[in-house]
Amino acid sequence: MSSAFIIRRPHGVIARLLRRVVLVGLVAALASSSVVLYRDYRRDLAALMEQLDQIESATLPSIAENVWLEDDDRLQLVFAGLRQLPDIAQVEMVDSNGRVRMAAGLPPAEAIVREFPLTRLYNGQLMNLGRLRVVATTDHLRMRTLDRMWGIVAGNVALVVVIAALIYALTHQSVIRPLRRIAGYAEELGRQGPTETPEQDLDRFRHGDEMWELVRTLNLMRNELARGHQELAAREQRLGILFAASPVSLWEEDFSAVAAELARLRPEIGDLDAWMADNPAQVLRLANMVRVIDVNDATIAMHRAHSREELLRRLPLIFTPESLPAFQAQLRAIWKGETTLTTDTVVRTLDGENRSVLLRWKVATGYEQSLGRVIVSQEDITERQAAAQQLADALDRLRRSNAELERVTFITAHDLLEPVRAVVSFSQLIERHVRASGNQMPELADDLGYLQAAALRMKQQVEGLNHYAAICLEQVVMQVLPLACAVDDAWGRVDRPVDARISVGELPQVMGNRRLLAELFTQLIENSLKFRRPEPPCIAIEAHPVKGGWQVTVSDNGIGIDPVFADTLFDLFRRMHGPGQYGGVGIGLPLCRKIMERHDGSIAFDPGYYPGARLLLTFPGEGAGQA
Repeated sequence: MSSAFIIRRPHGVIARLLRRVVLVGLVAALASSSVVLYRDYRRDLAALMEQLDQIESATLPSIAENVWLEDDDRLQLVFAGLRQLPDIAQVEMVDSNGRVRMAAGLPPAEAIVREFPLTRLYNGQLMNLGRLRVVATTDHLRMRTLDRMWGIVAGNVALVVVIAALIYALTHQSVIRPLRRIAGYAEELGRQGPTETPEQDLDRFRHGDEMWELVRTLNLMRNELARGHQELAAREQRLGILFAASPVSLWEEDFSAVAAELARLRPEIGDLDAWMADNPAQVLRLANMVRVIDVNDATIAMHRAHSREELLRRLPLIFTPESLPAFQAQLRAIWKGETTLTTDTVVRTLDGENRSVLLRWKVATGYEQSLGRVIVSQEDITERQAAAQQLADALDRLRRSNAELERVTFITAHDLLEPVRAVVSFSQLIERHVRASGNQMPELADDLGYLQAAALRMKQQVEGLNHYAAICLEQVVMQVLPLACAVDDAWGRVDRPVDARISVGELPQVMGNRRLLAELFTQLIENSLKFRRPEPPCIAIEAHPVKGGWQVTVSDNGIGIDPVFADTLFDLFRRMHGPGQYGGVGIGLPLCRKIMERHDGSIAFDPGYYPGARLLLTFPGEGAGQA
């Protein structure tokens, strides 16, 4: 490297350094020269003034004597001698009347003038003989100062140049050459990559200095980059294997052109949906801008193509008019800056069959701004949708069947009620006829008693079934209401003993029907009162929030429920005690379950509660709030 390097790189670090050194050196030289010249000038000026003072002290008495004696010849000799003194340009003598009596020399343009009074003591009086005027020029003084200035400046400039050359020579060896090697290494590292570029030899630099540290840091950075490249390559290889082997259809696509075009059109587009509706041709143009980078084997198989090339060549056949809403959803995601999207769409296989797919659109990490890499998965849900439709049809048929069964149950229960009443009535009538005839037949009386008891129980069962079917078929209006109101209605409706107590906590508001909810709590409270212990019955109703709604507990201190009946507790006509122990026909709890189902809730038995029984009512949270 030589001075040509500075010329080729006028804005390089060394060039700027040398320019600054020269500039600072010149400024310092000028400043120091100015100080020296000023001091010299002041010294020369002081010498001139001292010379004038010497004229006053040494020559003035002689001149005054010659003027007194009117010795003009001698005065001319004295004036000629003064003119020979350095920088003395003119000497004049002016008499007491102001007339110039004698002069030597001419006045300069710029001068220092000193006037000295000429006096002589005569008979005790000081006689005024006139004035002596001495004019000194500063031209020679200024010329000497300028000559010295040019000499000093030339010497300083030479010194600055020598210093700059020394700095350049030193930096050339210790800075410029190492920096050029480092720059070449960095350029090679950027061009070939860390895996193809070997480490820089640290022995070529002085150990421990800044250049050595810089190269060591570059080597560490190169090693880290090489390791990162290797890990990235391995990761890309693994992802490529996963991409190819994935059982789900995967597309690797480039949406950068679409994103750039949307950004260009953004000032012209107000409402994107309205613009897409008014410009279908533009939407199709944007769709054609999507570049497919790669597809996996599952994609080729799903679209029934023989190869990737065939699939990409016949790509327009895959997308149907039903596919357009999915692409419009992708445009909305790009418009809003979103990076994920899930939607349903329809695609066509190469042999013409339409398939329903679940499309997932995800911008790859690191491409959020450019959208140069987007992973699109297509999961074939055709069979799943068909199965879901079949299930929905089956549920619809089941609902219709259940509704028909409930209607038949209601009609059957209503129709059975009349003959059951007739059996009860005629059995009672036969009993009265037998009693009136006076023919006492114990066996007949027992048979009639059994017949009446069975008929009454059957009547109660039919009435309960009729009530159950009516609850199932009844069209009711649901509204948001405080659950405490239904509890109050139930407590006021039941026939309770005087020692019965109820404790009601803070209950929520629920979406329901007040009459049905009152019927629900009536059945539960009646059960608690029926299955009591000898001590006074105590009932507690409380509520607390659960995930998705509220759970209301109804607890009592009665005889409890055997856990073995937990699975069949809510079945129709299920009784846990014989007819002689407790009344009822086994309709109450099934009726409670049906009411909870009509409120989209559930009822369950808490087998761990003791003593007594606890039932758990779960109400959905939608439409509910704290009372």
